Amino acid sequence: MIKFYTNRELAAFLDINLAKWKRWSREFLPPDPLGGLQSGYARQYSSKDAFKVFLGGYMVSEMKLAVAEARRILADLGSWLKDNGFYELRANGKTETVSDNNPVKEYTIRVCPVEGDPIKPPLFLYRIDGLMERTRIDHGGLSAVKYIFFETWLGYETDRKAVESNISDKRIPITRLKDHFLDKIGIKIM
Repeated sequence: MIKFYTNRELAAFLDINLAKWKRWSREFLPPDPLGGLQSGYARQYSSKDAFKVFLGGYMVSEMKLAVAEARRILADLGSWLKDNGFYELRANGKTETVSDNNPVKEYTIRVCPVEGDPIKPPLFLYRIDGLMERTRIDHGGLSAVKYIFFETWLGYETDRKAVESNISDKRIPITRLKDHFLDKIGIKIM
């Protein structure tokens, strides 16, 4: 059975001001098909829609991006987020990103702005880092951590070398955000 959440529940679970949550909802989701401001029906959110609003709000409040930039990023990454299980849950509560078939333990998305026409919507290139293994090792008597990860690129086609040398520090710790979100709304991760 799919659980739906109200504005008030989500704002309380996530410790976000209710007015701010509603504003983010209007910015990052299409209009509610069942109602409007005068209809008397409270908007209901699936976990997918609630996470989309939460992620958009994170980009605006924590990463200091403009709403238009956050909307563009959500649109650009939408199919990748869906394909990698960030919008869906399994019946046992696990996200697909930590399934037994996927060796990736954690994803981070690096947002790279691409110089473009200032009149047109912003363009971005994304480097997705997938952490596969984190191991403590002894390196010449010093304690060190060895990371094994892969990277893949998505988004606007441009000269990646030029962007890579000037890569933004705008990072979306997407796996950690999803886990935090699920924990706050009461879905246990196994």
